[in-house]
Amino acid sequence: MKELTDEITEYINHLKNEYLLNVSVHIGEKYLENFPYFEKISPFNFHLNPYCMSIKKDNFQKCIECQKKVLKKCQKYSSFIGECHAGVLEYVHAVTVSGKPIGFISVSGYRGKKYPKEKNSLYTLSLTDTPIPENTLKTVIPPLARMLELSFICGIEETSDSFRKITAFISEYHTDITLDTLCKKFHFSKSYISHIFKAKTGLTLKSYCNRLKINDAKELLKNTELSVTDIAYTTGFGNLSYFISTFKSEVGCTPLAYRKRKQ
Repeated sequence: MKELTDEITEYINHLKNEYLLNVSVHIGEKYLENFPYFEKISPFNFHLNPYCMSIKKDNFQKCIECQKKVLKKCQKYSSFIGECHAGVLEYVHAVTVSGKPIGFISVSGYRGKKYPKEKNSLYTLSLTDTPIPENTLKTVIPPLARMLELSFICGIEETSDSFRKITAFISEYHTDITLDTLCKKFHFSKSYISHIFKAKTGLTLKSYCNRLKINDAKELLKNTELSVTDIAYTTGFGNLSYFISTFKSEVGCTPLAYRKRKQ
């Protein structure tokens, strides 16, 4: 059975090949965490038009600001035609989840009414004066939006399920865990795992593991006669002074003071 992201890429390629549409998909930055496999769609995350590529090279920040404005406009309109700062006319269709726009689909490559200040031969060579086929787009773009919405919803479930599996694994092996270990175990990138931890816990992976180690140390300090040094190495801290400073930061006192208080 094909994955949904594979069906999305096939459909976009179909729109490009059969309808000659310059389609791109733009997801708001804060929503990307719910697309663990967004890299499959990422080749369509920017305009491949030569003129747009040349403009973005020197006006990257303007393009970013323009996308933010488009996403904001999607709060009021499900679809519309607009002209960007570089004089490119494009059709925009919102990608919404529960009535909230999380991104948009753009069909571009059309010359706008205003000629850009920067004289660029690519403006004439790679953009077309052909009117935007709005009636066709209102038929073929909504199914793509629905697939992207479904992908986002599945991504939320996937993210939550993945996070539960990762934290369960860490709960058992946190005394000796690394980012590389998690990547090999769960087949995610380092950036994705780091991002999901920060988003879900507000902590880095290292801080999260240290917190679990300190909880283990607290139990050993209360219930055993092991020395502080032995407890440090038993719980996975390779350095005694680092263990003491981390313990104090987490608990508010030194390991010895904690033991004395609990005993």
